[in-house]
Amino acid sequence: MNTREKIIDSSLKNFLIFGYENTSLLKVAEEVGIKKASIYYHFRNKEEIFHESIRYLISTIKNTIEDSVGGKSNAKTIIHSLMNSIIEFNFHLSHMAGIEKSHFLSASRLMEYGLREFPDLKKDVDNYYDYIKNTLMDAIHSGQKNKEIKKEFNAEMLAFEIISKIEGFCLLSSSYSKFNINIVRQSMYDNLWKLIGDENSGKRGFFKYKAKSIPISTRW
Repeated sequence: MNTREKIIDSSLKNFLIFGYENTSLLKVAEEVGIKKASIYYHFRNKEEIFHESIRYLISTIKNTIEDSVGGKSNAKTIIHSLMNSIIEFNFHLSHMAGIEKSHFLSASRLMEYGLREFPDLKKDVDNYYDYIKNTLMDAIHSGQKNKEIKKEFNAEMLAFEIISKIEGFCLLSSSYSKFNINIVRQSMYDNLWKLIGDENSGKRGFFKYKAKSIPISTRW
């Protein structure tokens, strides 16, 4: 990892923990092991660092999803893997920040702030959600063709509903300390498939995979 990448990595961590306004570039420089003035050799200002941090965050989530769904052909497995990869990614963000147990930080909250303060990030965020939507739609179309998913569902609308479930899960877990992620996410998977699973597929209509409890020692 070169110096520029180290600055982005440290800045992203601080943006997630402290927010944009309260992130100190002096602290970032100390974590990287350089002088604060050296940051401006790589970036014009704090705003540019924030932009690059958001893009890095998005790229990392997409890579996580690709690694999770890659090589899988079963619609149920692809949808589950995508949902689970985003949830676990958010947990890893929280643990990196030192937040205990099931309480999350949310990547979406940081993106939301970025869109509000820096509208030129809209294209990057839209592309991220387009990627998730299109991945889900491909899986849904495949599942409908193979009689895993009921044909009555509009693939795009169903993809939006699944994204909403993921986002709601991550946002609630970042706000509600009594939210048990391991219990609730398995229930979410099961209930989703009870709703969308094709009755003609018999027992295939339920997620048989049981979500593993997320270990507190996991590092992002």
